[in-house]
Amino acid sequence: MDKKALQAMSYGMYLLTTVSEEGKKYGCILNTATQVTSEPVKICFHLNKENETTKQLLQSKNFALSVLSTKVHPNVISIFGFQSSKDVDKFQEIAFEMVDGLPVIQEKMSAWMIGNILETVDMGSHISFFAEIKKGERQTDFDAMTYDYYHQVIQGKAPKKAPTYVEEPVEENTYVCDVCGYRVQGEISDDFVCPICGMPRSHFKKQN
Repeated sequence: MDKKALQAMSYGMYLLTTVSEEGKKYGCILNTATQVTSEPVKICFHLNKENETTKQLLQSKNFALSVLSTKVHPNVISIFGFQSSKDVDKFQEIAFEMVDGLPVIQEKMSAWMIGNILETVDMGSHISFFAEIKKGERQTDFDAMTYDYYHQVIQGKAPKKAPTYVEEPVEENTYVCDVCGYRVQGEISDDFVCPICGMPRSHFKKQN
């Protein structure tokens, strides 16, 4: 099967957060959230089982979901999309506001929603979450970021844990970031920093 056929499907870009019983904040980027019903408002989304945010969400059952805009700083995607809440405090450098006990990101998002989990389905590598939205607000008039915009304009890559990840062939003399998969053709300087995940030159491995 040519998995690139699946890249023709439309996706958005979202940031999900939750809080543990001890008060620790967790968050991650996802691109598979869709509205299911309007009365009451229900959505579904899918997270990799290995994500720390997934593990905490299964316990807390409550979350905030922000819709990324095209104006959001790439650093937000870098922190929440390519780092682990187990290793770093993702909220240390990101502006947020606590709403109903959940961190809502304030970094040029299009909108936010608060919800609770109704049901989960084991999908193998991922878990599907079905949830009801209790509260929401449009934050800005900025256009919502699509997955296509993320790939074509920002030139971002899907992390290996993403359900839409597709391994692509690498051309000769190409350096690939071992964190986010960003590629650079030709030689790169020692002070080069990945524009997607913020990793230094040491994380770029030469292919072929």
